[in-house]
Amino acid sequence: MRGTMTNPRQLYLAQFQMSNDGAATANTSLVWPGDHNPAFGGSTGLQDYVNSIVGAGYMSGSDVSKLFSAPNVSLNVTVTPGNPEIVAFGAAPSTSALKIHPLKDVDTPNTIFATTLNYVYNSAIAAGSVPYGQKGFVVVHKGGDAAIFKPDQAQLSGWGGDCNKFQSTVGALTGATPGDCSATSDPTGTLSYSP
Repeated sequence: MRGTMTNPRQLYLAQFQMSNDGAATANTSLVWPGDHNPAFGGSTGLQDYVNSIVGAGYMSGSDVSKLFSAPNVSLNVTVTPGNPEIVAFGAAPSTSALKIHPLKDVDTPNTIFATTLNYVYNSAIAAGSVPYGQKGFVVVHKGGDAAIFKPDQAQLSGWGGDCNKFQSTVGALTGATPGDCSATSDPTGTLSYSP
């Protein structure tokens, strides 16, 4: 799982640089995923998001397959050369090992930026889910820290019912009120790919 933790961290660094540059230059196309208007959506949402980073030059198209793959999960991509490169995701069984949350600039550093596909916010890890099933899951926050968690830490109950501890460790959802851990699903607008 450590390799998979490295991949979303590399994606985070590209996103962080892009959004920082956007803030410094007032470029509204260089923003966090939840700040795009119109928001990414539909079955091509993650592909559109990836192309926004590749198109702006913060990541190479050839990096995409590596960053979004993990054991038992492979995202097959085709990169069309050009300036900018264009990335297209492959047909089934091509699947993204990562989900990108609709993080916004106003969110706190402990807000979730990305998770492995097997994790649904504040929910039990499903048996047989990919990439790691019930072996654990990976989370990357807006502040840039990444962590591997055990399956019993996937829900509020794994933190003794302490919502503040759960939000500060596993992470908060975009727009969440501190101390409110009632959500048991990923937020609307979370980006993933599984055709």
